[in-house]
Amino acid sequence: SEFTNNTIELDGIDLKYEPNPTLYFFKGCSGIRMGVTNDQAFSIREALTKDMFNRPLTHDLVFEILNSYKIKLVYAKIDDIKDGIYTSKLLLSDGTTLHEADSRPSDMAAFTLRYGNKFAISERIMSNMTNVC
Repeated sequence: SEFTNNTIELDGIDLKYEPNPTLYFFKGCSGIRMGVTNDQAFSIREALTKDMFNRPLTHDLVFEILNSYKIKLVYAKIDDIKDGIYTSKLLLSDGTTLHEADSRPSDMAAFTLRYGNKFAISERIMSNMTNVC
C-alpha cells in the first residue's frame, strides 16, 4: 500500500536516561533519537519490559478500548520531520476498513510495543540517522 511504500523496517527502540529520558529508534548502529517526557518514558519502559503498572496508563486504556472494538494496529512508521520534530503515523484496521492516524513517535512506540508490531521509518528520514552504538 502507499502507507508502506518507501519505508524501511527498524530493528527496534531503546530508552535511555542521559540524564533526561531519550527514545532511540534504530537499525543496526544507525538511528534517530528524541527527548520524551518522564510520563512517556514510563509508559514506553512498561511496554518494553512487559512490567505493567498496577493501574492502567493512558496508552493501556486506549489499547484496551481499541481491542474491545477489534481494532488492530497494522503498521507504524516515522514518516516526516518538520522544524526538527519527528512525526509518525499509525495504520489501524477494524477488519474491513483501514484507518490512518497521526501520532507522536513516543505514542507510536508505546502502542506498537503493546501490539507487538514492528516499527518502520520513511526512507527520506534515513538521512537523519546517526551512529547510536
